[in-house]
Formats: sequence, structure tokens, C-alpha cells
Amino acid sequence: MDDTEGLERVPILAPAGRKLVNGDAELLDLGPPNYLLSKAMLHEANTPLWTCTRRFLLYLFWAIFVSMLIVATVILVQASRHFPPQAWWQKSVIYCLEPASFLDSNGDGVGDLEGVRQQLDFLGAIKIQVLVLGPIQKADLSGFYVNITEIDPVYGSLEDFQRLVIKAVEKGIHILLEIRDWDDNSLNSTGPPSSAENLENNETRSEKLMGALEIWLGRGVSGFHLVNTKRALLELAAEEWSAWWKDQRAQDGGLPKDNGILIVSALDGECEDLRARYSTGSGANASDAGIVISCALLGEGRNVSAQGVAGAVDEATLASGATWPGWTTGSLDPPQDEDLHRMLQVFLLTMPGTPLLQSSIEPGLATSHDWWREKKSRFQLLRTLLAMRSKELAFLRGDLFLLANTTETVAYLRSWTCSAFLVVLNFGAQAQVLDVQPPGFMPQAFIALGSRLDRRGDVRLQEVALGPFEALVLKLSVAGRI
Repeated sequence: MDDTEGLERVPILAPAGRKLVNGDAELLDLGPPNYLLSKAMLHEANTPLWTCTRRFLLYLFWAIFVSMLIVATVILVQASRHFPPQAWWQKSVIYCLEPASFLDSNGDGVGDLEGVRQQLDFLGAIKIQVLVLGPIQKADLSGFYVNITEIDPVYGSLEDFQRLVIKAVEKGIHILLEIRDWDDNSLNSTGPPSSAENLENNETRSEKLMGALEIWLGRGVSGFHLVNTKRALLELAAEEWSAWWKDQRAQDGGLPKDNGILIVSALDGECEDLRARYSTGSGANASDAGIVISCALLGEGRNVSAQGVAGAVDEATLASGATWPGWTTGSLDPPQDEDLHRMLQVFLLTMPGTPLLQSSIEPGLATSHDWWREKKSRFQLLRTLLAMRSKELAFLRGDLFLLANTTETVAYLRSWTCSAFLVVLNFGAQAQVLDVQPPGFMPQAFIALGSRLDRRGDVRLQEVALGPFEALVLKLSVAGRI
């Protein structure tokens, strides 16, 4: 009997083939199939040749895998070295809520702190993370701030404020306090100073200011927005805040996780100098003390025009290199025209740095609970912009390049590693069709956001259509990338 009976047989050759005879195919009989026994296969697989081949392929696989892991680790380390973690305020939009936009909770015709506490649900829903209140300090009938550490009773009590802060913490919202046009008188709790007190030096004045700010920090605020027409007082505040910051670092062995922020709104013409001296950043003289010098992108001397915006983009490009910039749209915020307001929102929130956005809650709506039910209000655009900005590193960390501008249109690029967005703005009252194809990118782009929230889908970059006062944010694809 055949001793291979019962063993599995594995065919290694096809049983038949074909040959050509006079150009025609003809079956070729190759005889009975040739079989290799499984036992023989195992024996052949264990020969030195196949054993070495398998080991080589296994080692090659692991070598490639480990190499890729090392390269990925090096890239991540290098990225973190050049792009350190951002503070909470560097990733946020600062939303300024003035008393005229406070909700009236008790029906006396004046918005109050309890009304703001009730507004936090809506503000949290649209992803507002930083809220500036004020000014809410105690003032007399002439507007003189009697004491910047006291709340004007018309807005509520200290207990109302503390309840507001507690709820804001629950909602993940940082509360900042606006302090406007203070002077030496405002730092005294006993009224105007005497003639002797007027002779106090700057050191004593700065101690009083920081003492007042520390009182509010102890009440739970995360920082301040300072507005003053006197540059000397702004400089004094920035210097004192820097000194306090250094003391905190020395005492705590490092800065606390939720360190505070000081936003200083500078006058047009003084902004760049103050930013170079005090703003947080990497410049030789820049501070690391959580100070943001906020400048008006469209200052008092500029019209709302494509040329003005192009100039602002150029200035922002220079400013973002060494310091962390802060921006507002100046006295134009909020403008009366709804389409223009929406376009400027897109402009402000796609620029580098920390934007300061003025309240979009109309005072007439702030006296009732109906304001948040406005489903088609500008808050939908704000919420969409905030969501896009928070998840796209091109807007949080990316470079800024001005691509093109005409008398009525502006286009600029925001890019970071593999992510790139093109922002196109039409400042004209007529529709425009633009060729904004940047080099190195695919000719098709995706409409990530339109200022009117009515456009989605793909668009050809050589013929981008814009309506009057319309902005588009286009997501680009790198040429050659699948």
C-alpha cells in the first residue's frame, strides 16, 4: 500500500495547458497533476533559505514600523518646541457685554447682573468662553467713578456678582471686568484725594491700582479690560501687572493653570508702541505676563474699505510675528448694516491673535427674554465662526498672507502645516466674480463658511462669486494631495 495514503495533497501545477497550432489554441495534455505532500511542504518551509527569508521580512517590517514611529515622535517634539501650548485666552474670543445689553431681570428698565446670569445659558450655548462685563463700577451722576472696587447699585449687589461668577464657572466661561477711564480718585474708597495725596508718586499709585485689581481677582474674575484715554495710566497698569505676574510665578513655582489676563485697549497711533513694549509674545522686549494690547483693525482714520482692510492685514502680519496681538474693529462695531456687520465678524474672527467682539445683543431686546429666540440672528454666524476657529489650527496658530486686493475686494490666506483656508471679502455694493487661485493648491475649494450662512459645497477658485458685502471662508486642498 502507498505510504502516502491519507495525507493531504496540494496541487502545485495546473492539470492542463494550451499551445498554439497554426495560430489556433489547442489543449495540451500535461499528464496527471503533480502533487506536493503537506509533509514535504513543511519540510521545504523549514529549510535555511525559507527560514532566512521569513526572518528578513519580519525584521524589515519591524524596522520600518519603528522608523515611522521615531519620525512621528520627532515631528511631534519639534512641533511642540516651536508651538508651545496656548493659554486659554489665546484660544478664545473675548465677548464684551456692555450694561446696555444686560438683561433686565426685575422689570425696572435697567439691565442688571442677575439678568447677565440668566443670559449665560445662551452665551454658553453659542460657545462664548470669555465674557467682559462693564463698566459696572460705582459712579456718580457726572460719570465719575467713585471707587472701582464697588459695584454700582443700579446693576445689583456683590452677592449678585458672585452668583454670576459661580454660574459662569459651571458653564466654562471666564469673566473679565472692564475698568474705564479711572484716575487717582477712583482708587480711593473715601472720595476725592487731598492735596497731599495728589503728590503721591507713581509707585504708590501703582500699588493702589494693583490692590484694586487683586480685590476683583479674589472675587473670581479671570482678568481685566482696561480702557483709558491717558496713556501714562495704561503704561502704569501694564507695568504693575507684569510685576504682579512675576511675583505670582516666584511664589507658586510657576504660573497657575488658569492664570489671568490683562487686555489694554490702546488709542489709534499708540497701539504698536505699547504692543511692542508690553504684549505677550516672543519679541526681545515683549512681556510674558498675559498682557494683550488690543488695537483697532479699522481705526478712527480708516473707512470701511478694501484698502483699509488690506492695510490692516499687512499690519497684522507684522504684529503677529513677535507679539500676541489683540484686535477690535474699532468704532465701527457694531455697524448698522447687517450684511456689513456679518462680513466684519468673519474678518475679525479669521485674523491672528485674540479678537474682542462687541455685544451683538440689541439693547431693545435685552430688556426681555425674547432676544435669544431670534433663530436667524447674527448669533448663528457667531456660533459657526467660534466652532470653526476653535478646531482649525490654521486660525489659532497659522500664518497670514495677503494674496490680492482690489478697490472693493480683499483675499488672504491662513495656513498651518497641512491646513489652509482662503478668506475672501467683498466691500462693494455690487456682486463680484474673482480669480483667487493661489499657487500650490487645487483649483477647487470647499465653502467652509459664508457670512450669510446660505452657501455650501465646492467652488472654482478662478471664478468665486461674491454678493454685496459678503465674505466666504474657503477650505483649500494642496495640489497633488489625495
